[in-house]
Amino acid sequence: MKIDRIQVDGFGRLAAFDTGPEALEALVVILGPNEAGKSTLFAFLTPAPYGFQPATREANPHVPWGSSEASGRVRIRLDAGGCADVERKLRSQPAGRMTLGGVGTDLRNQ
Repeated sequence: MKIDRIQVDGFGRLAAFDTGPEALEALVVILGPNEAGKSTLFAFLTPAPYGFQPATREANPHVPWGSSEASGRVRIRLDAGGCADVERKLRSQPAGRMTLGGVGTDLRNQ
């Protein structure tokens, strides 16, 4: 499994973050000053496949600054071939959707 693309609409201090349409290389280095969002980006990668914890907007520390919804997408290249696109949103209840081979599956917060 390899992460090809990360798109963050809002998560903690990150907003409108996109690694771009080209697949990420084998080695990715995140560099930035203190409070730039490096740890926040890493924290976003955990709920992508597994769901938000805590699963409520009120209790989650990564609700975006100036917004009420944490959300984003990750494209994962699978070892068996093909890609899975996983989208997560933390609203009053968390929502998730995975698209694999053109077929969408509701993940909720699983």
